Amino acid sequence: MSSVVEIVLFRLKAGSDTTEFLQAAQATFDLISSYEGYINRELSVSDDGQWIDVVHWADMPTALRAADQLMSAATGQAFVGFIDPDTMAMHHVQPQLIGSGVRT
Repeated sequence: MSSVVEIVLFRLKAGSDTTEFLQAAQATFDLISSYEGYINRELSVSDDGQWIDVVHWADMPTALRAADQLMSAATGQAFVGFIDPDTMAMHHVQPQLIGSGVRT
């Protein structure tokens, strides 16, 4: 089975404090890094407030199991509490090319 990239796009709820959100996010980083199948994670934001959370997993079963584990943990619930659910979209994709490709 091949690796999986979990991509979550979202915006924060109106009035959310970014510093508090990032503290909640850090707690989830600490938690999911202990999950079986975790590879790495990156959380980024655009100038207009669009967040993207990218997590690399060993395979789809571990990615799905981790999502369930995270949502059942108080840490995960605190993190998700900052997210506007109407703006959230989650995707699981399988990498097709990895690396920087040909350089000239």
